[in-house]
Amino acid sequence: MAAQVLLHSRPVLRPVLARLAALPSVRNMSIQVGDELPSVDLYEETPAHAVNTRDLCAGRKVLLFAVPGAFTPGCSKIRMLADTNGEFTKAVGLDQDLAVLGGLRSKRYSMLVEDGRVLQLNVEPDGKGLSCSLAENTMSKL
Repeated sequence: MAAQVLLHSRPVLRPVLARLAALPSVRNMSIQVGDELPSVDLYEETPAHAVNTRDLCAGRKVLLFAVPGAFTPGCSKIRMLADTNGEFTKAVGLDQDLAVLGGLRSKRYSMLVEDGRVLQLNVEPDGKGLSCSLAENTMSKL
């Protein structure tokens, strides 16, 4: 409790805390089929090129793959969008703590989204494996 009071009293942290307060409430369950994707900015190529998840999926079908460690075996994507602070990962409830990879990471999953709604969600049972989240399990739905 004392640590929280100390953090709140530091002026430099006020903008960060305000941003955190504006995020969707934390859910115990992850996103589910039929849910609407949260509106979160991801980044392509540079931090200056934001891509909003809701805008990206509006009016079209999009296949999202999440990986706990990009550029590791089994991880090749066509369009690379970075969730630099894990905001999207936390907003969809698919975060996991992987100390060996540096802490907060996304579970490995594939998600088919149409017009911002989740049509199919394949989350690896252990959050890291390569079984149900593979492209061939979702490509037939496109």
